[in-house]
Amino acid sequence: RIDITFVRRQQHLEVLLQARGVLTPVDVTKIAAEDAALGKMDRKTAKKLFIELSESNKNVGIATRNATDDPDRIQFAYWKPLHSRESARKAFEEALKVQEERRFKKLR
Repeated sequence: RIDITFVRRQQHLEVLLQARGVLTPVDVTKIAAEDAALGKMDRKTAKKLFIELSESNKNVGIATRNATDDPDRIQFAYWKPLHSRESARKAFEEALKVQEERRFKKLR
């Protein structure tokens, strides 16, 4: 049985990934909270979407912590035509630095 909601989310996530280049599970949950096409979801669902998308689309890659393929350790997904694994990791790390700076500014 095909879950239409999951398929719709997968298609929308592919469009977002094409536009942004790199997305984390946290990014997806934040976007989903404000996007009716995705609907609210948790990180586990976002990770499942990343896995399914990477298996069905050769243009999508996923990166995990410590070079394992454990789905619970997914850090981000990236659009291969825009990024190599290394450039996607650099973009991911830059985004993390920006997020940390925002947190520190909010705390002050």
